[in-house]
Amino acid sequence: MKILGISCGRRMSNSEILVKEALMGAEEIGAEVELIRLNDLQIKPCTGCNACVVSLLEKCGSGDCVIKNDDYGFIEEKIMECDGLIVSSPFMRRVRVDC
Repeated sequence: MKILGISCGRRMSNSEILVKEALMGAEEIGAEVELIRLNDLQIKPCTGCNACVVSLLEKCGSGDCVIKNDDYGFIEEKIMECDGLIVSSPFMRRVRVDC
């Protein structure tokens, strides 16, 4: 069994520590584990061109994104290969101060 951990926070932040703890627990019961830090990758935002939707629905294509020069393909492949996925992300709370 392969378990993939994805940390969306900073290196060695609380989010990363928590996903590492979960991965260590999975490893203890015999799972193969891997950690990926999203901050170490370069993933470009969606441009909203809808080429993936048109390819998938109208042309019976693969629905692949037209943006090719980033690390999205790498992370997509890792997600598709794993049996379990653990994602950690920091929670940011904005505090409004009325003067």
